[in-house]
Amino acid sequence: MTLEKIVELSVVDGYLSLRENAELNYISVINRHKGYDTHMTGVIEKFHLNEGAVAGTVSHDSHNLTVVYKDSRDARTAIEEIRKMKGEIVLVCNGKITKIALPIAGLLTDKEPDEFISQVNVLKKELKKHGIEYKNPIMRLATSALPAAPILKITDMGLVNAFTQQFVSLFP
Repeated sequence: MTLEKIVELSVVDGYLSLRENAELNYISVINRHKGYDTHMTGVIEKFHLNEGAVAGTVSHDSHNLTVVYKDSRDARTAIEEIRKMKGEIVLVCNGKITKIALPIAGLLTDKEPDEFISQVNVLKKELKKHGIEYKNPIMRLATSALPAAPILKITDMGLVNAFTQQFVSLFP
């Protein structure tokens, strides 16, 4: 469940700065379907990514590209990596890339189960090094942009209140 929380953020060089609040990360959702060019960036609390960027194309229900990040350069690298591969889950931190390729519609692997599980475990271990200690951090990323789940979720079209089915301003 994602609850609404209004926080004051500093603006540095024309951009929102999260430097004063370690509990916050940027989150962007980018439509990856042909014929659409929509995207939205907001802020997510308690994702626990301390550095870098994590991105993926498994993002229920729309399966857009979702990226959570501290560093915009690492976010750009993650986005470009996913675009090249046409879908995957990737962690980028200081230029180091750890990924799981999802060549079937950006949602499914073509690997044998044992090989895929091994790749998932490597990624989970790397995510833990960067602060994400959830039992299933990949699912946390996948559901961060799920507009059917309560209460607020970010989509490529904006921030949505799942109960009212209305968009909510990021800047009240």
